[in-house]
Amino acid sequence: MWQSLRNDRLFIAVLLAVVALAWLSLWIWGQSPYGRFLDHEALTEVTGEDAALLVFFVAG
Repeated sequence: MWQSLRNDRLFIAVLLAVVALAWLSLWIWGQSPYGRFLDHEALTEVTGEDAALLVFFVAG
């Protein structure tokens, strides 16, 4: 019984850490030179040169 409670607390702590890390990663990526790829409004500005970069993002 106690083991289950301890595992639940560990799971919740790890889950919250992963969620916080995901939001932090999105914020850092938004500050980077590649942040323009994060915003959907900027998709109209995508050119043929950017399509070559897309291959690296998808394959990477």
